[in-house]
Amino acid sequence: MKRFKAMLQRCVIFNHIKTIILYCFYIFIMQILNVLFCLNLCRHNGFKYSIADNFVMLARDDFFPISIVSVSILLLVSFFKYDFRAISIIKQKTKISMWLNQVKQVFFLSALLSILMFSFALLLSLITYDEIINFSKEASLFHFFTKSTKSLPLYMIILVCFLSSIISFITTFLVILLSKWIFNSYVIGFITVIIVIWNDIVNDEFNIFFGRNSSFYYHWLNIPKMILDFLSALFIIIILIVLGIIIARKKEFIDAN
Repeated sequence: MKRFKAMLQRCVIFNHIKTIILYCFYIFIMQILNVLFCLNLCRHNGFKYSIADNFVMLARDDFFPISIVSVSILLLVSFFKYDFRAISIIKQKTKISMWLNQVKQVFFLSALLSILMFSFALLLSLITYDEIINFSKEASLFHFFTKSTKSLPLYMIILVCFLSSIISFITTFLVILLSKWIFNSYVIGFITVIIVIWNDIVNDEFNIFFGRNSSFYYHWLNIPKMILDFLSALFIIIILIVLGIIIARKKEFIDAN
């Protein structure tokens, strides 16, 4: 039995490492495409490309949910591949502790993915940038999208975009995990996230989540509202965690395999 548990543990670790390495490659490719898109947009309109542009364009309402978040769901499913097997469930003290342990892993995974994504973004920006930040100039992508200018420090742009990324990952992953706990399947959660992404892209007047938890250019025109939207997203995360505790308390793993 001990040998089997040790073997399972090695399989879990290997699976995590393999999954993260593959995802790193995917993120790097997406970052290259994002930079090329930014550069082309700048060159076409006669703007200078700034480091800040890469981070903000990465957070735009269509690119981040579709290319990053949606594919991250596959990573999550692979990451928790062994969690719902009987041998893993038996190892847990309680079902609530199992859920809370998964929440900790979600927070870790979300932070790790965001760090990797922004590290690649910074690396590519340093290779391709013309200016550090130019949001206060009319010849900029900021003015192109907002028809306005604003003086902002680079550290604030990076910090807010980074927090927005982590919040989006955490919320998405918790929804997918709750789907597994409630329906014994990730499908319902995946469909829910896709519907929210689709709505927030096509419906500018009523954004559910990703359109609100964003740090794209026009969000910077109303910073108090952006802060309020972030606080609302944090409140949603707390609700999802509490909901998971309630569900875990009543959960019966009859079909665990």
